[in-house]
Amino acid sequence: MNPPRAKRALMSAGVVKTGGNAVDDTFARELERHLGSLLHGGLTPWDFRRWFASALWASEGSADGDTLDFAYEIENIIAERSGDHITDDEMVDALRQAVVARDVQIQVGAIP
Repeated sequence: MNPPRAKRALMSAGVVKTGGNAVDDTFARELERHLGSLLHGGLTPWDFRRWFASALWASEGSADGDTLDFAYEIENIIAERSGDHITDDEMVDALRQAVVARDVQIQVGAIP
């Protein structure tokens, strides 16, 4: 389920309209940035997992539904890694496939 192009543009601007309400979507932008860094080798799988756990916890009450759906998909992939059902490389490949399947616009750059 890909968000419409206009919604993706709003997401990249940091604002999503849901039910007439503007929602700050900092988590979506940070998720794109951290995924980009992980997929391009700037962030280790362990560091991504650590960031993701705290970021998801902090954003569950404020992120939009599409972002949370994607985050829960990522959470399931990470759970497979945490349970030693897949390797770090397999986790990164699964995340890459999820990004492609949802047409997520990742951001490439260093994570401070």
